[in-house]
Amino acid sequence: MAQERKNASWSDESQRARMKLRELETKLSSEEGIMEPLERASLEVERIWWKFKAGEISSEGREKEFNETLKRWEESNQKVFIELTKENGDGITRLAKIRDKVIPPLTIGGYHTKRKF
Repeated sequence: MAQERKNASWSDESQRARMKLRELETKLSSEEGIMEPLERASLEVERIWWKFKAGEISSEGREKEFNETLKRWEESNQKVFIELTKENGDGITRLAKIRDKVIPPLTIGGYHTKRKF
């Protein structure tokens, strides 16, 4: 019974991730030339996390897509790359904020777990 609930919960979460992914893909394709570069880059990174959460790519696929996306932005728009990777006063990058928006950090015993981007 508990396993069935866990599977149903995972299925619901995966379904929500796929819906969010489709929304992002529609937004990215419909606002191709209108969107600000930093907003576009942020949505592209968010899309990678939603693909991962939906189970459409593996951890290795996620890393590969991140590296390709960041390299493309580093080469095409240095300002955007810097904004994505710059730490704020709390030592958190925009990339980490995007990740935490899609996949919130785990809290164990009142402490957030450390994660590699």
